[in-house]
Amino acid sequence: MPTCKKRCLGRYALALIAVCGLAVASGDEEAVRLALDKTIDDAVSVLSDPELKTDEMKSARRQRVRDVLLGATDMRRVGMLTLGPHRTRFSAGQLDAFSDLFTRLVLVTCFRHMDKYRDEDINVLSIELLSKNKAHATGMICYAGKEIPTCISLFKNEQGVWKVYDVNVKGIGFVQNYRAQFHELLSKHGPGDFIAHLTERVNRNQAYL
Repeated sequence: MPTCKKRCLGRYALALIAVCGLAVASGDEEAVRLALDKTIDDAVSVLSDPELKTDEMKSARRQRVRDVLLGATDMRRVGMLTLGPHRTRFSAGQLDAFSDLFTRLVLVTCFRHMDKYRDEDINVLSIELLSKNKAHATGMICYAGKEIPTCISLFKNEQGVWKVYDVNVKGIGFVQNYRAQFHELLSKHGPGDFIAHLTERVNRNQAYL
């Protein structure tokens, strides 16, 4: 993977941690903005809390990040989007296995990069309701005097709760990035071998935590 994409994956991790606590039951733009601002503040407070950065609190910090991420992100939906048209090749059981592995992969990525957090913040610039069930937020990741353009895609689920399903950093989307990786593998291997490869990748990454 090119170096720029590796850097962006790190930014995805920080951005996902910071925005995926969003869960509001209103379709109003201002309500979405206020909820997004609040959850960014809440997530940043976890990442910047010096007490949670100690070795003794590492497990608690990861649990807090996990709760924020999974509490308001439809990770299964995100995973299905990364498979693209290859999804039809998977059995129901294989899709369940992939969904679990993809969730673990994203969490491991977040855990690996959260220790690199250096006072980054996300300023929400605009909220656009694309339909009654979809919204688009634009913002900037701010760190070290630099600003990185960021876009956040959201949808409203059957319960009327808004969920983040994609984050775009510097023009490179989270879903797009993983879809390109998975497409390359699935163009050469069947779902069974793909799942085996993903399992090995997740376990290998987890070993470095």
